[in-house]
Amino acid sequence: MPTITTLSRAAIAIFWLAALVLPAQAQTRGGTNTEIASEQLTDGWKVAPIPAGVFGVNAADREWVDRQCTPQSLACFQQPVELTGQLAQIRRIDYVFASGWGGGHSPFIPFYEKARTRGWHTHELACGHDVMIDEPAALTSLLVAAIHA
Repeated sequence: MPTITTLSRAAIAIFWLAALVLPAQAQTRGGTNTEIASEQLTDGWKVAPIPAGVFGVNAADREWVDRQCTPQSLACFQQPVELTGQLAQIRRIDYVFASGWGGGHSPFIPFYEKARTRGWHTHELACGHDVMIDEPAALTSLLVAAIHA
């Protein structure tokens, strides 16, 4: 049985549960020119949490998920991610696409397609964006399988 440390390392090295950023790219969480409306800000720099329903979290868990969320710094939406170019060093990369939300218009479809084009091990789960909430057993199985691959 893998240890928590092993699972943590595997999760960091193997799974991208959100957007895909490739080397020589910089991307902000909301895109390259993210604008946050002033009414979404608290104290001029904190962005209110996005409700779980927006991400298609199952109805039974939405209230609980919303209580866990906290404001985020405006900077996390505006500062680009800069990668080191070490992506090729990773032995195996798995990408999980949560296809059960967004009415077929998920903003993550292009990232899923990029992952497939790059030959990564891709998986599609028909659930909301918070895979670990909606499909914990399926996600655990994917993590464990990737560790042993």
